Amino acid sequence: MLMFNKADNKFVAEGVRILFSQRMNVSIIQLMIAITIFFCSFATINAISYVWLAILIGIYVLRLMMIKEFNKSPRSDAETIRWGRYYTYTALITGTCWGLSVFIFTSNYGITFAIISSLVVLISLGSIISTAYWLEGFYAFIFPAMLLLIFKLFKSGEVIHLGIGLALLVYFIGLCVYGKTSNKLTLDTISYKFKNLNIIAQLEQSNLSKSRFFAAANHDLRQPINSLNLIANSLATQPQTSRSQILLDNLETALGRLNHLLDSLLDISSLESGTTSYKMHHCSLDEVFKTILVEHLEQCRAKNLELRIRPTTQSVFSNDVALGRILSNLVSNAVKNTEQGGILVACREHWDSHVCIEIWDTGIGIAANQLEHIFEEFYQIDNKARPTSDGLGLGLPISRRLADQLGHKLTVSSRPGRGTVMKLLVEKSTATAIEAAPISPNTVDLNLSGKQILLIEDDDMTRTVLADLLLQKGAMVSTAFDMESALTTCVTSTSGYDLVISDYRLPPPSNGIEVIDMVRTKLNQHDLPAILVSGDVKPDLGESSSSARTKFMSKPINLDKLLLTIERLHTVVS
Repeated sequence: MLMFNKADNKFVAEGVRILFSQRMNVSIIQLMIAITIFFCSFATINAISYVWLAILIGIYVLRLMMIKEFNKSPRSDAETIRWGRYYTYTALITGTCWGLSVFIFTSNYGITFAIISSLVVLISLGSIISTAYWLEGFYAFIFPAMLLLIFKLFKSGEVIHLGIGLALLVYFIGLCVYGKTSNKLTLDTISYKFKNLNIIAQLEQSNLSKSRFFAAANHDLRQPINSLNLIANSLATQPQTSRSQILLDNLETALGRLNHLLDSLLDISSLESGTTSYKMHHCSLDEVFKTILVEHLEQCRAKNLELRIRPTTQSVFSNDVALGRILSNLVSNAVKNTEQGGILVACREHWDSHVCIEIWDTGIGIAANQLEHIFEEFYQIDNKARPTSDGLGLGLPISRRLADQLGHKLTVSSRPGRGTVMKLLVEKSTATAIEAAPISPNTVDLNLSGKQILLIEDDDMTRTVLADLLLQKGAMVSTAFDMESALTTCVTSTSGYDLVISDYRLPPPSNGIEVIDMVRTKLNQHDLPAILVSGDVKPDLGESSSSARTKFMSKPINLDKLLLTIERLHTVVS
């Protein structure tokens, strides 16, 4: 067990209190994932599988009872730390169970092993945020969960499994470092409460430090999730059995929820820290609407909902990245609260030179006394049909904050049992309207046959998987990992390239923008289309790369969004 100085006890105890105040939702999500794995692995269910599930259910139920009991009354620092130790014991058992899952439900190293391993890695990654307040509990979970998975890979003896095991070992060490750093920042935050007379001011300053930490760690957190998204896309292109398709669907669902959760946490952190500012410019609503269609079409199809988006020629004065985030959150919220019917996204001119963007749904509706509360952080409508894993109630608060920052007005009206309409009032642009192309309710199916693409990415896994996906679409792909290798590749090219895709954060001294410019110069193709990809939270990054021949994409990316961006780039440049 970790030991603390008496002077630190009050800080550690406060961290435990915060842990017990917010851990319930995460425990329920993990239990649901465990039950899903159990029932999707029907072919390998045996007595040990039942014991595994029984232990997890018992521990998670016990933990929920502990959380409820702990929050009933105030407790001394010593007693609170003792309850934290109780939580550590449950984390050690659950971590061991998750680590053993790769032995219990898999007999080889096929797709089932890959999916369950991915879930173990994702849950371990999620625990860095949910248990950062109590370092013992974090270590107690990830040590058995990750090390048992790594042992399974090393046990294989095959070179590819040894390589993956070594990569996960490095990833595990990184998680431990991030966990310790996050815990230190959290305890520093709490210490301000006790060390200064001006308690509120000091806590706000410390919270900003924590938010800046998550904003700074944004790229490193998104990178493995980006790789997992691309791996899921690659798996989806392979022939599937009925059982593997179920597992793949579950993996994509889990990744979607993790993407949404991470986006929400990082968005709220950057907004709180004040590190994010958006440059206003003229935006085509039709382009923003097409992106929303690609992002949410499968989500609607999974619930048999109709997603209709009306084409528009309107342009607005806003920021396309922030505006897209607002509308995406609003559509996602509408889908979550709608069980039948559909969602409509449309816009109309307002009388005072503004455009009103409206999102209609046929969901459960919102009672009048809840209308303003829905924009409060962590507030969720009492919808029994909505799964507890559908987020933490941050989407609408983020949308309201972004709207306020951009100078837009976000309002809501609703009729319980009939549906809800969200309205965003945005200033109309003075730019010339462009003709809107029909918005087709289909996923993107762009054929890249014969296209010469240069892919520049320093992460080996991302580069390999993304290159394979582009090859499957018919493209001819050359790869590089920094400026020197990219320029070397240009020298060997006989016919030049049709497209460059580059990560922003590359090995020093050059970044993606500079590498793209150098490639264009080297090839003497100054109008060469390019896509800049980044996991950094830098609104100005998109601005610096935005032009008729360069498009910006934020990580994590998926194949549909990438193909849509390529299609737009081709349309604009050609």
